[in-house]
Amino acid sequence: MDDKKYYYNLDIVRLICCIAVFLYHLNILKGGFLAVCVFFTLSGYLSCKSLLKQNKMSFKKYYLNRIKRIYLPLVIVIFISIFFVSLFKEINWLNLKPESTSALFGYNNFWQINANLDYFKKSVDSPFMHLWYISILLQFDLIFPFLFLFLKKIGDKINKSLSIIIPLDMAIIGFMFFIYKYQNNEIMFAYYHSFTRCYALLIGVSLAFFHEIKVLAVKKNIFLNHIIFYSYLAIMIISFFIVDSNSKFFIVSMILSSVISMRLISYSIVNIKDKLNVFNRTIKYLAGISY
Repeated sequence: MDDKKYYYNLDIVRLICCIAVFLYHLNILKGGFLAVCVFFTLSGYLSCKSLLKQNKMSFKKYYLNRIKRIYLPLVIVIFISIFFVSLFKEINWLNLKPESTSALFGYNNFWQINANLDYFKKSVDSPFMHLWYISILLQFDLIFPFLFLFLKKIGDKINKSLSIIIPLDMAIIGFMFFIYKYQNNEIMFAYYHSFTRCYALLIGVSLAFFHEIKVLAVKKNIFLNHIIFYSYLAIMIISFFIVDSNSKFFIVSMILSSVISMRLISYSIVNIKDKLNVFNRTIKYLAGISY
């Protein structure tokens, strides 16, 4: 992806999903948690695309970028939260130290599994309840450069299609494990565990390699592209309203959110703007500070 080009539809997706998660935590939008699947898919896609743009991958550059964009803001949020909580003496935060440590060192999702915390129960009183997501991203970023080099080498030396097929197969295995744990009533294990949630990240990685070696499977008609993009976006938004954690369509909606994310990405990167108007700048700013 060319840094000089602005893929404004991606920012629309990011902003809508951020709003969906925010409204979910306010107990307004019951299916807002599905937006996390979109964020995972987008993260896998953009991480892979950023490395594909480089002539030679630099581990140092990759990790420094992630520290700057993800870890440093995380540390700031954690310590600001601790400071403000300490001002209210009536708040007895029993898990302050272990939970803060788990967030700082990137294993908060595993900590929440061991602590039997339920993401879908709004009664849980913790400002770090949402940091399981950041922990999975940190874990992914830690190993992804190695996975990328492996996929790139396999693709270059054997068959480029393998760089698409391998992460897609890994995603299928991860989602099958998600279904297994969910059906065995280990719902929070399925929802929080890195292996059960990696499928969305890997789908994004597979899509990035696909876009690198294949022609986009989209029409050249700009108007039609917009119609299809906003149709997918409408389906995603409707799912935020009608699906909740107790829905019989929960599993289907999880994978569907990731699949729709792939289509949204594909139709986003064919709609390019070189110059931004006030509306585009506003969307870009809000999307940038949200995710």
